[in-house]
Amino acid sequence: MIELIKYWKWFALLLVIIVIAFITKKRGYFIKDKKGNKLKFQEFIKRWKDGLSGITALQIAKGQVTGNYINLTGIIAGIIVNLVIRIKNQWWWILIILIGTLILNLMSQVGFIQKYHKSKQSNDLFKKLTEEKEYKDNYEVCIICGKKECLNGLCEECMKGGEIEDERDEQ
Repeated sequence: MIELIKYWKWFALLLVIIVIAFITKKRGYFIKDKKGNKLKFQEFIKRWKDGLSGITALQIAKGQVTGNYINLTGIIAGIIVNLVIRIKNQWWWILIILIGTLILNLMSQVGFIQKYHKSKQSNDLFKKLTEEKEYKDNYEVCIICGKKECLNGLCEECMKGGEIEDERDEQ
C-alpha cells in the first residue's frame, strides 16, 4: 500500500485521461473548432500538426522572446523571494544558481530579440519585393514607342509628348 502512495501522480494522470476519454465517448467529439464544428480526437491532432507546420520564423522568434520574458520574471521573483526570506543563511546556494540562470537567460534574451528583429526585417523585405514584382508585372508595352517601362499603355515620355500635343491642339 505504501508503494502505491508513491505513484499518486501517475494515478492522477491516468484518472484524468480516463475522465477525458469517457466524456469524449459520451458526447461523441473531443473539442469544437472556431466555427463550432465538432472534432474527434484524430481530426484535432491532424489540424494541430498542420497548424504547427505552418508556423513562420517570425512567429517562432516572437514566441521565444515572450517565453523568455516569462522565465526572466520567474527568476527575478525567485531572487527577490530568496533575499527576503533567508532562513539562517542556508539558502545562499539557491541565490547563486538563480543569479547564474539570470545571466544565461539575459544573454539568450538578447539573441532571441535579435532573431526576432532579423526575422521581421526579412519578412518586411519579402513583402516589399513581392509588391514591387506585382507592380512590375502590371507594366505593359507602350503603344507609341514600344518600351516595356510603361503603365496603362503609355510610357512617361509619350504621355508628356501627348500632353504637349493636346495643349497645341487646344490653342
